[in-house]
Amino acid sequence: MSFTFMGFIIDNNGDLRDVVTNEVKKEKFMGTDLLARLNRYRLPFEEDLAAYTPELLMEKLTQVLNLREGRVIPAADYQLTLDNTIKILAIHMRMRANIPVVIMGETGCGKTRLIEFMCDIIKQSNLSKVEDNDKGKGVNNLISLRVHGGITSQRIAETIRKAEVQADLNCGVNSDFKTIVFFDEANATSEIDLITEIMCNHTIKGRKINTSIRFIAAVNPYRKHTPEMIKRLKNAGLGYQTADSEVFDKIGEIPLRELVYRVHPLPPSLKPLIWDFGAMDNETEKRYIKLIIESRLATASINEAFRAKLVDIISGCQDILRKRTDQCSFVSLRDVNRFIEVFNWFLRMNAIFTERAEEQASSGTSQYNTNDYPAVVMATINAIGVCYYVRVSSREDYLEKVAEYFEEPFPRVTGKALGQDIAATQMVLLHEMLHKSGVSFPAVAENGALRENVFMMVVCIELGIPLFIVGHPGSSKSLAKLIVKSCLSGDNSSSPLFEHLCQIHMISFQCSQQSEAEGIERVFLSAKRYISQNSNYKNRRVVPVVVLDEIGLAEDSKKMPLKALHSLLEDDGSSGSVKVGFIGISNWSLDPAKMNRGLYVTRQLPDVEELKETALQIFGSELRTEEIEEQLVNVTNIYKEVYDEFCLTDTKSYIGLRDFYCLVKYLRRKTQDRQGRLTLGDIQNGILRNFGGIN
Repeated sequence: MSFTFMGFIIDNNGDLRDVVTNEVKKEKFMGTDLLARLNRYRLPFEEDLAAYTPELLMEKLTQVLNLREGRVIPAADYQLTLDNTIKILAIHMRMRANIPVVIMGETGCGKTRLIEFMCDIIKQSNLSKVEDNDKGKGVNNLISLRVHGGITSQRIAETIRKAEVQADLNCGVNSDFKTIVFFDEANATSEIDLITEIMCNHTIKGRKINTSIRFIAAVNPYRKHTPEMIKRLKNAGLGYQTADSEVFDKIGEIPLRELVYRVHPLPPSLKPLIWDFGAMDNETEKRYIKLIIESRLATASINEAFRAKLVDIISGCQDILRKRTDQCSFVSLRDVNRFIEVFNWFLRMNAIFTERAEEQASSGTSQYNTNDYPAVVMATINAIGVCYYVRVSSREDYLEKVAEYFEEPFPRVTGKALGQDIAATQMVLLHEMLHKSGVSFPAVAENGALRENVFMMVVCIELGIPLFIVGHPGSSKSLAKLIVKSCLSGDNSSSPLFEHLCQIHMISFQCSQQSEAEGIERVFLSAKRYISQNSNYKNRRVVPVVVLDEIGLAEDSKKMPLKALHSLLEDDGSSGSVKVGFIGISNWSLDPAKMNRGLYVTRQLPDVEELKETALQIFGSELRTEEIEEQLVNVTNIYKEVYDEFCLTDTKSYIGLRDFYCLVKYLRRKTQDRQGRLTLGDIQNGILRNFGGIN
């Protein structure tokens, strides 16, 4: 049985037609006699393969791969399309010829999942031929190695030995049952030459490898960021902690952080084996999005019109980011899966969020008003806020473009309205923590940075999604961590909202330039040990959260401790089980390839209006008079002018946000001491105390 994809249609009259528009490109392109003979050889020129259903594609796969019909049950979480069906068949053809396969493609385009799906259906078919159930025990035809920078030659050799033992077991089931060794992100390690020997020569350090083993490698492209992109990365937070000339993680003179992916060049002998997996165009991505929505949407009550428009909105969010020239341009199907996961969570939590928002609005304690939108609309808006909005710097422009996709049956909205709705939901959560949790947080300004950081931490912890937060000192990262740690007590919470959320067990690790990979691995091991000792983990009531503080300090360490992080995050998310929470906090810019493994927040410096609002909130309404408010505004304007001037030099860290906040707290204390008065001398002393030492 064969499966032929021609890419065009020839109808019964012999006319050549476009496969998409069905437009006649050339009349009488093929004679009817030749067409009839080719049809007898099962060359389906008249079939529109793009219209095949997943069930029909699966039927074709089972026929071509010689699988036992009716005995293969495809994974429910994988969507078969014409695109990945053709890719599976191409890989299968190379494997039959014992040609190693090297798949190159962007992160998140589905390379790993496709290999896992292909191996799963082949394994099921082979096991269905076994009459003795005991004979099929322990059979596994896929041995994967998640390659990262810290992988050693010993680890690779152990993987090959494991594969050879497994191959002997598999051949006992069926002599033609091949075992596949899959090197995921093979060019992420300096041991790429050893992997090349294994794949090209079928040997490891000169020793022959079992002939029933086949090799597949997935690699990311080797290319540098544009100069504009490198400049943006260096300006995120405090920039990079170590100068380019001093970093240890480099290839020749090129620091790996200047590459789109931290990978090594492929050896020449591997290059002929490369098969470009390609990047999805918008239409292909839309089909994937539609299939993901159909399979993973939590409720069937959402009608077809809403589902169709949701596909357009998600596709639009992805496309807008993909056209950018900064680190936000890296989007993939991982983001779509996260979007649906967050969307489902907000659908479940909509009633309790609405109840708390109405209670806060009626008591007059919240400055944000929520719109009376249906639950599906609010879930969509909040999922945009979590998965896309917080990662961009020009947020107003982004939301204006996203708003263009909101059409019937969704309400017509503006970008400003979307931003207000996102802020309103964030404020509900922060307000509950500061005023309803039973924990006191004096002199805390409920500004945008704190609101956003707290919100993202809670959502990502609940869903087990890794989170990275990058921002200048004073952007409320550590304060948000403290608030979340104090308030998330699960069933012991005093707030009805937090009773619906998990209780967390936070495990912190302070990174430094002396950090080692073993130390980070021990933190994750401690979290997993906590899981095994706590029965409440299974029902998601108590969750361990690993927090890496100042993760940016370890980014350019000589010992390269963060090389182990990639595999740790991937392992936590590889199974369908509940995941360990992870939060990485940094003042310094991070490698985009790491941040793409989860969600990330980029906190820009606040503008002068946000600084004024923060200063007034820290000062407190009980002490403020019109005269004092005017003085605070003047102090804020002066600080902003001074900061903008010193921001161009290396001394900008001496006048950071924390210095400004300490100045406001000093003025507040002096006003309390003078029973409501604030003098010019107090302001001068405060400035000298907090900004002294600058030339």
